[in-house]
Amino acid sequence: MPSSIYSLLFSLIITLTVLVIPFTPTTSFVLGHANIQESKRGFQFELMHRDYGMKFNRYELLRRAIQRGKDRLQWFHATLTAKTNAANISAPTGAGSGENIVFYSIGGQNCSSYCGYLPNQSCGNGGKCIYLYQYGDGSSTNGTLSTETLTFGTPGSTVSMPNIVFGCGTNNQGTFAKACGLIGLGRGPLSFISQLGYLIFSYCLVPLGSTTNSTMYFGSSPTITGPNATSTLLTNPFYPTFYYIKITHITYGGIAIPIQSTDFGISNSTGAGGCILDSGTTLTYWPTRIVLRLNAVMKASLLKQKLIPIIGQSDSGLSPCWFKPSNASFKYPKMEITFNKGQTLSLSAANYMVADTYTIFFFLRFQVVCSILQPNSPGIPAIYGNIMQANYRTDYDLGQGTVQFIKTACG
Repeated sequence: MPSSIYSLLFSLIITLTVLVIPFTPTTSFVLGHANIQESKRGFQFELMHRDYGMKFNRYELLRRAIQRGKDRLQWFHATLTAKTNAANISAPTGAGSGENIVFYSIGGQNCSSYCGYLPNQSCGNGGKCIYLYQYGDGSSTNGTLSTETLTFGTPGSTVSMPNIVFGCGTNNQGTFAKACGLIGLGRGPLSFISQLGYLIFSYCLVPLGSTTNSTMYFGSSPTITGPNATSTLLTNPFYPTFYYIKITHITYGGIAIPIQSTDFGISNSTGAGGCILDSGTTLTYWPTRIVLRLNAVMKASLLKQKLIPIIGQSDSGLSPCWFKPSNASFKYPKMEITFNKGQTLSLSAANYMVADTYTIFFFLRFQVVCSILQPNSPGIPAIYGNIMQANYRTDYDLGQGTVQFIKTACG
């Protein structure tokens, strides 16, 4: 399976999804300022959440994010279970699944010598490379493959990257039609990170609903200290674009959740299974057996602390949930996740619980707290989502084949 097929800039890798919006010098943006800082070792810019500045309350923000995550799961399922030839399957995510925005601009279009990387293309029409890409979920994009200087930031604060190969879609259908494009960070030769020549990149995501922006780093990032853990970045030869991590142990409130070697393992024969590190999915999805056991432990532990569970699901469709404790200083148990490097993250409640509402009899509404850990569907790998990554700087080192999570205050 040619990895280059997975790495086009317009359809890029799902590990980090960044919604991109073109600008011109005369364009005014009310969503905020993309602060660009450049050094010899790399550069950084701010990532703006797609709902930033919108007048949604925190519960509406949660429901919108969860719905985008569900759309993303449908794409995962369609892509990973597709029966079509692998050469016709890329690793895009629907543009509607993007969670963060970065401003950029482009110039004119030129026919690129990279046209041959595409399965459905023709280099003609005045020297332009015309492509058609179709995805596992039925979405498609049709346009021109081009090379151009990409300029990131807003006027007065920019970094320019010359000779970047990208797809300029002029006829986008399905979920891809909801945005101008995607920046991807996969392992193929045409991915954005590969074209920049950086083997190191990082992001630091703020919690959902934050009034500050997240940060993205290409190249070396500032040195920080804090609790941290490292996982090997596993490669799935069947889906080489995705970044997989290896979880070996999980505990909640000091109680171990049994994990079998196959729970997060990747099948050598089919490529099924594994755990994908994904910033575009809001919730975390683990094997059903693990989630059911974890839920049972959580319920028993929180019942001892006199938290009352609700019946059914929250208004966002989450379960299990509990009525929000009246004591603002209530101490939730720690959840600990150990990776295959032997290091353990101790997650606070903010990384595995969210606030939601619970309505009964159509008009009685209560504040509740819910677990973000949900069972994954058959055929879909486990997913380590973005709430679990909030306020952790996530450092990818492709040269070493590792990812490190460092606890910090993002934003």
